[in-house]
Amino acid sequence: MSEEAVIEERPSRFQAIWLLPVAVVIIGAFAVGQAYLEQGPVIRVTFDTAEGVQAGKTKIKSLSVEVGLVEEVQLADDLSHVIVTAQLDPGTARLLRDDTQIWVVRPRVGTGGISGLGTLLSGAYVELFPGQGDTGKREFVGLENIPATAPGVPGVRVELYTERASSVGVGDPVLYRGFQVGRVEATELDLETSQIRIGVFVDHPHDQLVTEGTRFWNASGLTIQADASGVRLSADALTSLISGGIAFDVPAIAEVGAPVADGAVFRLYPDKPSSELDPYAFGKEYVVQFEQSLRGLEPGAPVEYRGIRVGTVQRILRDELVGRDDGNQAVPVLVRAEPGRFGLGDSEEGVQRMNDRLQQSVASGLRATLQTGNLLTGRLYVAFDHYPDAEIDEIGRFDGYPTLPTLPTGLQRIERQVTALLAKINALPLDRSVNELNATLARAKGLLASLDEMAQGEEMRALPGRLDESLRELEATMVSYRQGSEFYDQANLTLAELSQTLQSLRALAETIEEKPNSLIFSQTHAPDPEPRVGSP
Repeated sequence: MSEEAVIEERPSRFQAIWLLPVAVVIIGAFAVGQAYLEQGPVIRVTFDTAEGVQAGKTKIKSLSVEVGLVEEVQLADDLSHVIVTAQLDPGTARLLRDDTQIWVVRPRVGTGGISGLGTLLSGAYVELFPGQGDTGKREFVGLENIPATAPGVPGVRVELYTERASSVGVGDPVLYRGFQVGRVEATELDLETSQIRIGVFVDHPHDQLVTEGTRFWNASGLTIQADASGVRLSADALTSLISGGIAFDVPAIAEVGAPVADGAVFRLYPDKPSSELDPYAFGKEYVVQFEQSLRGLEPGAPVEYRGIRVGTVQRILRDELVGRDDGNQAVPVLVRAEPGRFGLGDSEEGVQRMNDRLQQSVASGLRATLQTGNLLTGRLYVAFDHYPDAEIDEIGRFDGYPTLPTLPTGLQRIERQVTALLAKINALPLDRSVNELNATLARAKGLLASLDEMAQGEEMRALPGRLDESLRELEATMVSYRQGSEFYDQANLTLAELSQTLQSLRALAETIEEKPNSLIFSQTHAPDPEPRVGSP
């Protein structure tokens, strides 16, 4: 009989030694989790280059306080930029916002001054400036240049546009009447419009000076202008003379308007005189045509009425001149007249009133002429004045513009007058006049010959003796009329008798006037008889 093996199951026993690795794992996981929770955020920043940035050495600072360290610097996959990975300290997550700005601080020398000198000894570092947007952002695009204005600074940002940037650069001052109130923040070329876009920031409280009527101009260096008004030199400030800059103000004759908000767009004029050319919003364009040389007449030249500026020369219509077929060889010039300069109001109604007055003035002799404004530069301007002797004319049309009549000036006017005089002389009957003059001279010659022959005759020779004898007789006659002569006494006696007779006649006339019946009745009356008293 075979025996079966019996296997007995022993009860399992817990061994405490296995608790140690479990505890180590739990403690390690807790430590790792705690370390992960306590460490700061990791950010990635894209830069064009990694100049001055080193992994494990370059620090991250915010307002000069160290907040992290660069851990890794690597090239992007397309090799177009570098990616910097940085570990920030715990508690810095609130610095990472949508509008946070990051840039590398290194020694820089530019028109705006010298910056980053402290990094010559300590080395470059990455500056992080917190923004005001939402938190949670971890990837940023770094700035290649230090911002001209720190984020959060109160003020106003405006955009300027121009066809030529000249010497304006980032960091250049923005001036108001020579006082710096802001700075240039950015410049870029707009490929769609081929214009230069310039970002400008004006600090508070000077931002209230930027209004709807503000004009900006390039204040870079010394401005020399020679035009019809003369030669002028100007410079806004010493800083702009050295490094350049932008200035602004409101033209004296323009409306100030209300302060503008961020993003307002203004034109950047090349200089201050250019910014003052068009201070009025309303105007009307006219054409004046000249049959003389326009050398010296440039766009922007003034249009004046008896020395008072009333408008501006816009341009010379060269293209329109080539295509005209009316046989007129006069050169058309487009000018702009503004009713605000006339005191008629800067409005549509003012434009209409100005046009009505011009029509009346043209009918009474208003004409445009070219005048020399500066003998040194030879610049010309358009002048309007009244010429009562001018031929009657009226406002016409040219290429859609109303035309104002003109008169020639200078040498051309003298030439026309000389030509007209010569035409009148040519129209005179000179041949007949010369023949008549020759006949008159021939008759005069014969008359002189007759007079000469008469003077040589016996009678003319005896004439002096006869004249002398006549004079002696006249003298003897005059002696008989002197005082004391018999004729003189008789004449006096006759005059005395005539005087008495006239006095008698005067008395008679007075008597007749008083008593007309005195010629009939006697003037002497006998006294009335008186009765005598009888004797008793």
